[in-house]
Amino acid sequence: DLAYFVQDLGNRLAEGVSVQIDERRRMVETESRLLATHSPRRRIDQTRQRLDDLAARGSRALTARIALQRERLDARQRALISADPRAILRRGYAIVESEGQRLTAAQQTAAGASLDIYLAQGRLRATVSEIED
Repeated sequence: DLAYFVQDLGNRLAEGVSVQIDERRRMVETESRLLATHSPRRRIDQTRQRLDDLAARGSRALTARIALQRERLDARQRALISADPRAILRRGYAIVESEGQRLTAAQQTAAGASLDIYLAQGRLRATVSEIED
């Protein structure tokens, strides 16, 4: 009985020590994970990653904005080219002025008035002989 009792105590002691070791191992693992989560190195790495992400987003946003501004500039340039009076003159139209004033209607001048007629290539001086509505 005594040998059985001693063996039983030994088994229970070994089991108790094993449970204690397992419990301490879990505590160390938990503390290790907690320490890793709050470690300065990890925070630095996370901050670096966030900065890299922000820099990439900023770069993409800047590239997109530049592309948009370039498109707007191109559109304005095309509008300016199409509104250029010389382009209109090259299509066969003329600009007529009387005493420095651009004419848009026949009634803006009188018979005998001198006119400057601007063409795509050159200028004509003319005199009004007759006005028709």
